[in-house]
Amino acid sequence: MAALGPIDYFNVQDKMAGREIDRGRLAETIRSNQAGEALTARGQDIQIRGQNISAQNAALSREIQRAELQEKALDRQIARESNQLKLEELKQKQADVRQKADIARADRQAAAQGAVDTFSTALDSLNEIEQSPGLSKAVGIRSAFPTVPGSDAANFEARLDTFKAQTFLPMVQSLKGMGALSDAEGKKLSDAVGALSPKMSEKAFRDSIGKIRNQLESKLSTVKKQFDYQEPVQNMPGQQSTTGSNFSSLWGD
Repeated sequence: MAALGPIDYFNVQDKMAGREIDRGRLAETIRSNQAGEALTARGQDIQIRGQNISAQNAALSREIQRAELQEKALDRQIARESNQLKLEELKQKQADVRQKADIARADRQAAAQGAVDTFSTALDSLNEIEQSPGLSKAVGIRSAFPTVPGSDAANFEARLDTFKAQTFLPMVQSLKGMGALSDAEGKKLSDAVGALSPKMSEKAFRDSIGKIRNQLESKLSTVKKQFDYQEPVQNMPGQQSTTGSNFSSLWGD
């Protein structure tokens, strides 16, 4: 380097700096591509799990239908049978068939519960965002001002970011896999959630949340019908839930 003239020296320095910049750009591109591949793989994995749930639900429904048909056929045989030994044998077969049907119904209910819980988590998160004391302090004109860390506005922004990135997108992938959402419906919901922004007026923000909630509740109803979901039995008045007194939100409220 010392043997080079001033112009050649600076030309070499520029080339070295350019190569360093190119290496930095390449590294950033690689990191970006890896992050995108990870997100894609995550979405595919969630959708595959959803497809597995859908296939499981279909198989269980077929098993329940077969058991119900077998039970009716056994009912007719029992009504005609006069031999006591054969009658007892038919009744035992009927009891076995009923047990299989009950097990299949319980398994289908468990699968349905997972789907219902996915919707409930999204709806609960949406309600927490809407009811957050920081909403009115962070949207509209106030969004133009810096957010103070630890403030209500900062908490609201964190909740919104968590809902959009960690709660909602995986939920859409899962529901598409289960057949509860079409690609068009999933895109419509994703676009609506993605459009939620503190730059909106408070009225526009709340209106958007209301539309998203209506769509989620409508699809929740569809999933319940799809899985023949049975609502859990509510506690009688005066009984206290074993978990209710220890409830806290995802953000520790």
